[in-house]
Amino acid sequence: MVSCVVTGLTEALETDQVKWTTFEDAPITTGSDGFTIETSSLTGNTQTTTLTVPGSQTDTDKVYKCVITPTGDDVTAKTTEVNLKVFTVSSTPESVTTDTDQTLTCTIGDLDANQAVTVTWKEPGDGALIINSDNTNYVLIPGTVDGEGIQNAQLTIKQAKMAGYADQTSFTYKCSVTSSQYSDSPSSVEQVVVANVVEKEIDEGGDNAAVIAASVVGGVVFVAGAGAVAVLVYKKFCLSAAVAAAAAPPV
Repeated sequence: MVSCVVTGLTEALETDQVKWTTFEDAPITTGSDGFTIETSSLTGNTQTTTLTVPGSQTDTDKVYKCVITPTGDDVTAKTTEVNLKVFTVSSTPESVTTDTDQTLTCTIGDLDANQAVTVTWKEPGDGALIINSDNTNYVLIPGTVDGEGIQNAQLTIKQAKMAGYADQTSFTYKCSVTSSQYSDSPSSVEQVVVANVVEKEIDEGGDNAAVIAASVVGGVVFVAGAGAVAVLVYKKFCLSAAVAAAAAPPV
Protein backbone atom coordinates (compact mmCIF):
# COMPACT_ATOMS: atom_id res chain seq x y z
CA MET A 1 0.00 0.00 0.00
CA VAL A 2 1.30 3.44 -0.92
CA SER A 3 -0.33 6.78 -0.27
CA CYS A 4 -0.21 10.38 -1.40
CA VAL A 5 -1.25 13.22 0.90
CA VAL A 6 -2.65 16.29 -0.85
CA THR A 7 -2.58 19.54 1.13
CA GLY A 8 -3.68 23.14 0.54
CA LEU A 9 -7.18 22.17 -0.61
CA THR A 10 -10.29 24.32 -0.20
CA GLU A 11 -12.66 21.65 -1.51
CA ALA A 12 -12.59 17.89 -1.90
CA LEU A 13 -10.96 16.38 -4.98
CA GLU A 14 -13.25 14.61 -7.41
CA THR A 15 -12.48 11.10 -8.62
CA ASP A 16 -11.23 12.31 -12.01
CA GLN A 17 -8.77 14.67 -10.32
CA VAL A 18 -6.83 11.81 -8.70
CA LYS A 19 -4.85 9.37 -10.81
CA TRP A 20 -2.11 6.80 -10.27
CA THR A 21 0.39 5.54 -12.81
CA THR A 22 3.39 3.26 -12.93
CA PHE A 23 6.84 4.84 -13.06
CA GLU A 24 6.61 4.41 -16.84
CA ASP A 25 3.36 6.47 -16.85
CA ALA A 26 1.06 3.53 -17.58
CA PRO A 27 -2.38 4.36 -16.07
CA ILE A 28 -3.59 2.34 -13.07
CA THR A 29 -7.30 1.90 -12.33
CA THR A 30 -9.19 0.12 -9.59
CA GLY A 31 -9.65 -3.54 -10.51
CA SER A 32 -6.91 -3.59 -13.12
CA ASP A 33 -4.40 -6.34 -12.32
CA GLY A 34 -5.55 -6.38 -8.70
CA PHE A 35 -4.86 -2.69 -7.92
CA THR A 36 -7.27 -0.66 -5.77
CA ILE A 37 -7.44 3.14 -5.50
CA GLU A 38 -9.20 4.80 -2.57
CA THR A 39 -9.45 8.49 -1.70
CA SER A 40 -10.38 9.75 1.74
CA SER A 41 -12.80 12.56 2.48
CA LEU A 42 -11.47 16.08 2.94
CA THR A 43 -10.17 16.76 6.46
CA GLY A 44 -9.34 20.41 7.01
CA ASN A 45 -7.37 21.22 3.87
CA THR A 46 -5.95 17.71 3.44
CA GLN A 47 -7.01 14.65 1.49
CA THR A 48 -5.24 11.29 1.11
CA THR A 49 -5.35 8.93 -1.84
CA THR A 50 -4.14 5.36 -1.38
CA LEU A 51 -3.02 2.78 -3.91
CA THR A 52 -3.23 -0.83 -2.75
CA VAL A 53 -0.69 -2.90 -4.67
CA PRO A 54 -1.47 -6.61 -5.26
CA GLY A 55 0.92 -9.21 -3.89
CA SER A 56 1.96 -10.20 -7.40
CA GLN A 57 3.51 -6.74 -7.81
CA THR A 58 5.49 -6.71 -4.56
CA ASP A 59 8.45 -8.81 -5.65
CA THR A 60 10.81 -5.84 -5.74
CA ASP A 61 11.06 -2.15 -4.83
CA LYS A 62 9.09 0.07 -7.21
CA VAL A 63 8.11 3.67 -7.78
CA TYR A 64 4.54 4.77 -8.55
CA LYS A 65 3.25 8.21 -9.47
CA CYS A 66 0.40 10.09 -7.84
CA VAL A 67 -1.09 12.62 -10.28
CA ILE A 68 -3.33 15.38 -8.90
CA THR A 69 -5.18 17.86 -11.12
CA PRO A 70 -6.19 20.88 -9.01
CA THR A 71 -9.36 22.89 -9.46
CA GLY A 72 -9.49 26.51 -10.54
CA ASP A 73 -7.62 28.29 -13.29
CA ASP A 74 -4.40 26.38 -12.61
CA VAL A 75 -5.25 22.99 -14.11
CA THR A 76 -1.66 21.81 -14.51
CA ALA A 77 -1.39 18.29 -13.12
CA LYS A 78 1.02 17.87 -10.23
CA THR A 79 2.94 14.58 -10.11
CA THR A 80 4.60 13.08 -7.05
CA GLU A 81 6.73 9.93 -7.08
CA VAL A 82 5.84 7.50 -4.29
CA ASN A 83 8.21 4.70 -3.27
CA LEU A 84 7.09 1.14 -2.63
CA LYS A 85 9.69 -0.50 -0.40
CA VAL A 86 9.39 -4.29 -0.15
CA PHE A 87 10.83 -6.16 2.81
CA THR A 88 10.40 -9.53 4.51
CA VAL A 89 9.56 -10.36 8.11
CA SER A 90 10.29 -13.88 9.33
CA SER A 91 10.62 -15.95 12.47
CA THR A 92 11.49 -19.51 13.45
CA PRO A 93 9.84 -21.73 16.05
CA GLU A 94 12.16 -21.83 19.05
CA SER A 95 12.74 -24.64 21.56
CA VAL A 96 12.84 -23.07 25.03
CA THR A 97 13.01 -24.04 28.69
CA THR A 98 11.32 -22.18 31.50
CA ASP A 99 14.20 -22.29 33.99
CA THR A 100 16.39 -19.70 32.23
CA ASP A 101 16.10 -16.48 30.25
CA GLN A 102 15.10 -17.12 26.62
CA THR A 103 15.43 -14.99 23.49
CA LEU A 104 13.07 -14.84 20.50
CA THR A 105 14.07 -13.24 17.22
CA CYS A 106 12.16 -11.34 14.55
CA THR A 107 14.20 -11.12 11.33
CA ILE A 108 13.61 -8.37 8.78
CA GLY A 109 15.24 -8.68 5.35
CA ASP A 110 15.72 -6.65 2.17
CA LEU A 111 16.31 -3.39 4.06
CA ASP A 112 18.37 -0.46 2.85
CA ALA A 113 21.69 0.24 4.55
CA ASN A 114 21.40 2.31 7.75
CA GLN A 115 17.59 2.17 7.57
CA ALA A 116 16.71 -0.02 10.55
CA VAL A 117 12.98 -0.50 11.12
CA THR A 118 11.08 -0.12 14.37
CA VAL A 119 9.96 -3.48 15.76
CA THR A 120 7.03 -3.85 18.16
CA TRP A 121 6.43 -6.96 20.28
CA LYS A 122 3.20 -8.22 21.84
CA GLU A 123 2.61 -10.81 24.54
CA PRO A 124 0.66 -14.06 24.14
CA GLY A 125 -2.99 -14.10 25.10
CA ASP A 126 -4.31 -10.57 25.36
CA GLY A 127 -1.63 -9.17 23.02
CA ALA A 128 -0.39 -6.61 25.53
CA LEU A 129 2.25 -4.29 24.08
CA ILE A 130 5.75 -4.88 25.46
CA ILE A 131 7.46 -1.64 26.45
CA ASN A 132 11.15 -0.86 26.90
CA SER A 133 10.72 0.10 30.53
CA ASP A 134 9.48 -3.37 31.55
CA ASN A 135 12.91 -4.45 32.76
CA THR A 136 11.41 -6.96 35.17
CA ASN A 137 10.19 -9.26 32.42
CA TYR A 138 11.98 -8.33 29.19
CA VAL A 139 15.04 -7.00 27.41
CA LEU A 140 14.42 -5.48 23.95
CA ILE A 141 17.28 -5.29 21.46
CA PRO A 142 16.14 -3.66 18.17
CA GLY A 143 19.18 -4.71 16.13
CA THR A 144 20.85 -2.98 13.21
CA VAL A 145 20.90 -3.55 9.46
CA ASP A 146 23.92 -5.62 8.38
CA GLY A 147 25.70 -5.60 5.02
CA GLU A 148 23.13 -7.98 3.52
CA GLY A 149 20.14 -5.83 4.48
CA ILE A 150 19.11 -8.00 7.44
CA GLN A 151 18.04 -6.79 10.87
CA ASN A 152 17.61 -9.21 13.77
CA ALA A 153 15.39 -7.77 16.50
CA GLN A 154 15.54 -9.77 19.73
CA LEU A 155 13.17 -10.11 22.66
CA THR A 156 14.73 -11.71 25.75
CA ILE A 157 12.13 -13.10 28.15
CA LYS A 158 13.50 -13.17 31.68
CA GLN A 159 13.26 -16.30 33.81
CA ALA A 160 10.68 -14.77 36.15
CA LYS A 161 8.35 -14.36 33.17
CA MET A 162 9.30 -17.72 31.66
CA ALA A 163 8.23 -19.48 34.85
CA GLY A 164 4.64 -18.56 34.04
CA TYR A 165 4.79 -20.76 30.93
CA ALA A 166 5.94 -23.91 32.80
CA ASP A 167 2.55 -25.62 32.41
CA GLN A 168 2.31 -24.89 28.67
CA THR A 169 3.64 -26.87 25.73
CA SER A 170 4.03 -23.75 23.60
CA PHE A 171 3.26 -20.04 23.52
CA THR A 172 3.31 -17.36 20.85
CA TYR A 173 4.61 -13.80 20.83
CA LYS A 174 4.04 -11.44 17.89
CA CYS A 175 6.25 -8.86 16.23
CA SER A 176 5.34 -6.15 13.74
CA VAL A 177 7.46 -3.67 11.83
CA THR A 178 7.18 0.05 11.07
CA SER A 179 9.44 1.86 8.63
CA SER A 180 11.79 4.54 9.90
CA GLN A 181 12.63 5.40 6.29
CA TYR A 182 8.99 6.16 5.43
CA SER A 183 7.52 7.25 8.73
CA ASP A 184 3.92 7.59 7.47
CA SER A 185 3.77 3.95 6.41
CA PRO A 186 1.43 1.63 8.32
CA SER A 187 2.85 -1.22 10.39
CA SER A 188 3.28 -4.63 8.80
CA VAL A 189 0.96 -7.51 9.52
CA GLU A 190 1.93 -9.16 12.81
CA GLN A 191 4.38 -12.06 12.51
CA VAL A 192 3.96 -14.89 15.02
CA VAL A 193 7.04 -16.12 16.90
CA VAL A 194 6.36 -19.57 18.36
CA ALA A 195 8.18 -20.94 21.41
CA ASN A 196 7.93 -24.69 22.11
CA VAL A 197 8.55 -25.56 25.75
CA VAL A 198 10.92 -28.48 26.37
CA GLU A 199 12.41 -29.99 29.51
CA LYS A 200 16.12 -29.40 30.04
CA GLU A 201 18.53 -30.31 32.80
CA ILE A 202 20.34 -27.30 34.20
CA ASP A 203 24.07 -27.23 33.70
CA GLU A 204 25.19 -25.66 36.98
CA GLY A 205 28.55 -24.77 35.53
CA GLY A 206 27.12 -22.97 32.51
CA ASP A 207 25.53 -19.66 31.76
CA ASN A 208 21.99 -19.36 33.08
CA ALA A 209 20.79 -17.59 29.95
CA ALA A 210 20.09 -19.72 26.86
CA VAL A 211 19.89 -17.67 23.68
CA ILE A 212 18.52 -19.16 20.48
CA ALA A 213 18.73 -16.80 17.55
CA ALA A 214 17.88 -17.27 13.90
CA SER A 215 18.78 -15.26 10.86
CA VAL A 216 17.84 -15.54 7.21
CA VAL A 217 20.50 -15.36 4.52
CA GLY A 218 19.60 -16.00 0.92
CA GLY A 219 16.48 -17.93 1.90
CA VAL A 220 18.36 -20.27 4.27
CA VAL A 221 17.82 -20.22 8.01
CA PHE A 222 20.89 -20.46 10.23
CA VAL A 223 20.17 -21.26 13.87
CA ALA A 224 22.49 -20.98 16.87
CA GLY A 225 21.50 -23.03 19.92
CA ALA A 226 21.72 -26.63 21.01
CA GLY A 227 19.08 -28.91 19.54
CA ALA A 228 17.23 -26.11 17.79
CA VAL A 229 15.04 -27.03 14.82
CA ALA A 230 14.02 -24.20 12.55
CA VAL A 231 11.28 -23.83 9.97
CA LEU A 232 11.31 -20.73 7.80
CA VAL A 233 8.07 -18.78 7.73
CA TYR A 234 8.20 -15.54 5.84
CA LYS A 235 5.90 -12.88 4.55
CA LYS A 236 6.36 -9.86 2.38
CA PHE A 237 5.24 -6.43 3.43
CA CYS A 238 5.37 -3.04 1.85
CA LEU A 239 6.60 0.26 3.13
CA SER A 240 5.05 3.28 1.52
CA ALA A 241 6.17 6.86 1.34
CA ALA A 242 3.31 9.20 2.13
CA VAL A 243 4.33 12.20 0.12
CA ALA A 244 2.66 15.58 0.10
CA ALA A 245 1.54 16.87 -3.27
CA ALA A 246 0.38 20.43 -2.73
CA ALA A 247 -2.60 21.32 -4.87
CA ALA A 248 -3.00 24.99 -5.68
CA PRO A 249 -6.27 26.40 -4.30
CA PRO A 250 -8.70 27.75 -6.82
CA VAL A 251 -8.41 31.38 -7.76
